[in-house]
Amino acid sequence: MSYGHSTGRTETKAEFVRSILAKKVIYKSVAIEDPKISVAGNNAIARYTAAVEVEAGGKEISFKVAVMTVWVNEGGTWKLLAFQAFKPN
Repeated sequence: MSYGHSTGRTETKAEFVRSILAKKVIYKSVAIEDPKISVAGNNAIARYTAAVEVEAGGKEISFKVAVMTVWVNEGGTWKLLAFQAFKPN
């Protein structure tokens, strides 16, 4: 899996999991808005906007990001292949 942040930084699945477990950023809520999903065979692309609330460095931060995710269906289970966040228009 490849995880791309809206800042341009990218992480592998292992790096992303380590980051979450280290609790440098604590995700308080993620509200998905206006989802659009396209499926082609065993692949799918999901696009949406997310309203995110986090705690980082002792501060509460709220922001919106646009997101595109790529999924693959392996043996009846959808698995995340790529995640890319970017600043919405």
